[in-house]
Amino acid sequence: MTSTRLESTGPAFKAIGPIVALAALVLAVPLSACSLVPGQGTSGASVASLARVGGGGAYSCGAAGNQSAGSLAPVRTRLPLAIDSGGMAVDGNGAVWFADSGHSQIDCYVRGHEITQFQLDPGSKPDLVKSAPDGAVWFDERGSEKLGRIGRDGSLKETGVDAGFDRNSPSLAIGPDGSVWFGNGSLNANSLSRVRPNGQLSVYAPGYVFAITVDSKGTAWLEASGVMAEVTDAGVTLQLNNPNSLSGLAQATDGNVWFLKGCGLGELDAFGKATYFDAPVQSNLTEPNSIVRAPDGAVWVGTYDGRLIRIASTTDITVYGVPWPDVDVGPFVVLRGNRVVMRSATELFDFSATNGTPVSSFASIPNPVHQGTTPDETAAYDAVRATNPLGAIALDHSVVGNHASLFVYHLSCLDHYSQNASWYAYVFEDSTGWHSYQTIQPNSETPAPGARITLTFRSSCLAVHQAPSRKSSVVLCLKSRSGVAIDGVPAYADGYVWWHLKGMGWAVQPFLMCGDFSNTLPQC
Repeated sequence: MTSTRLESTGPAFKAIGPIVALAALVLAVPLSACSLVPGQGTSGASVASLARVGGGGAYSCGAAGNQSAGSLAPVRTRLPLAIDSGGMAVDGNGAVWFADSGHSQIDCYVRGHEITQFQLDPGSKPDLVKSAPDGAVWFDERGSEKLGRIGRDGSLKETGVDAGFDRNSPSLAIGPDGSVWFGNGSLNANSLSRVRPNGQLSVYAPGYVFAITVDSKGTAWLEASGVMAEVTDAGVTLQLNNPNSLSGLAQATDGNVWFLKGCGLGELDAFGKATYFDAPVQSNLTEPNSIVRAPDGAVWVGTYDGRLIRIASTTDITVYGVPWPDVDVGPFVVLRGNRVVMRSATELFDFSATNGTPVSSFASIPNPVHQGTTPDETAAYDAVRATNPLGAIALDHSVVGNHASLFVYHLSCLDHYSQNASWYAYVFEDSTGWHSYQTIQPNSETPAPGARITLTFRSSCLAVHQAPSRKSSVVLCLKSRSGVAIDGVPAYADGYVWWHLKGMGWAVQPFLMCGDFSNTLPQC
């Protein structure tokens, strides 16, 4: 086993932007079973010698030429087993490797070949897969506290890591010198380990590590306990206080570090200045590959609305769609020529990102074109989107009536602080089609089936009609402070949306809004 050299370099702090008091330590830690020198791993086998689920065909993951791009026909392939979690990476041959944590497998995909599944030890639970500069891929085995390395030649080395992985955070990165960085828990709570190619181990204490990326200079950037930290040979340098829920980091060609912040995006430049963008970019479906660097140095992110955004700079942005309208963006990698390989829980997708929409700023990213299932739902969605340019819009339920409908939406990611909200969209149909009647953030007294409303208004009384029409006879007139309950679906007539009041009759929506909204609506 390679002899272990220990580092005891003292901590260093550099004030760039807001600083918080946090201990920054470099610990000298014995490394009894952590040698990552090529050829010195604990297995020394070939990945082809692993048990293949289902038998499989000839080993093809070392096949060359897999990175060809251009006008590739989109390929959609069913995964042999459903994958609940696991990252993806590309090796030096262009083969795409992805982890299947639930089945303790490492899978390989080469275009034109069947997906090959390699069985690891039961309970090993690989999760993150990262590309190395020598063309190898590394993966963690959180269940068995090992690191795995697959070389371009198919050689497999699994190495026990005494420091222990932090099993609850996506924290694995490979530096340009081949150093492996990972968050660990069992050796020292809230610490970060770096293992160099010669087996030398350094352990830092920047806080609880959530995400890591390593730039071209070998500097590690990470989000730890609410702080953006920079880790170099000199120790830990704190950069930003409370960056708010970072979930991914990637460095662009210009050296700036991009990160996902809540539901938006942030950029940290070489001077430590952070800029936040309320861009609708993040999708939980893409984790742990939420933000990735392409071979040309551009940074890519997946969106909640099924798009991919390529960021060359803050003024050079391209928005791409996915070839299949029924497919959400999942974990993905980008190969040469803007070729994308992406997976869902049950399928793998291979396509070239083409016909993108170039924009000069995040504010110029166009809203997605919504294909509603019905004309009334399309009108409702468009009304909510016009009110909320940012945010993920998800339909909760709808109430369809007579030439009138109510659609209830849940909105998330309204800004980079992950603000959420519910919206009601009322639409009506006339001779020209469906139109927006009203969009509003609801409360407990907003008109909808089952709502109970205490009316408050300045007029003498609210006319209740026998039928949903102003021409219908008035059966009673409700005074202010009257309580009503809605027990039916809406209707549209005479320029109004109408609701049926239990045991009474029909009343127009504008005055039924005179509950909690009474102080803000002129008709009340």
